[in-house]
Parts: sequence; C-alpha cells; structure tokens
Amino acid sequence: TSAVHRVEQFRLAADQSVDRFLSGQGEELHRVALTTQRAELSFELFLQMRNKVVEAYQEIMRMQV
Repeated sequence: TSAVHRVEQFRLAADQSVDRFLSGQGEELHRVALTTQRAELSFELFLQMRNKVVEAYQEIMRMQV
C-alpha cells in the first residue's frame, strides 16, 4: 500500500506542477518535465514489480505438491 501511495504522490505532484505552469504561477518548464517524468517512471516501475509478483505467483501455482 505504501508503494501505491508513493506512486500516487508523484502523480499528484506532477499534476500540480503542470497546473501551476499552465496558470502562469512561475513554474519552470524543466521542473514540470522532471516531475512528470518522475511520476511516469515510478508508475512504470510499479507495474513491472506487479507483473513480476504475478508471474512468481503463477509459477508457484503450477508447481506440483
């Protein structure tokens, strides 16, 4: 649950950064790009970890006892 929460925090930070940039509140473009990229990378990493866990579970379920 903490991993999901952390990914969500990165997404919210990226959304806020984009909103500040678009509303002209002085957000710099490179900061927007960095926060957006951080959110994207954390989500991709989370998906890869989830896929590995699912693969491991499926492999265990295939084992004969």
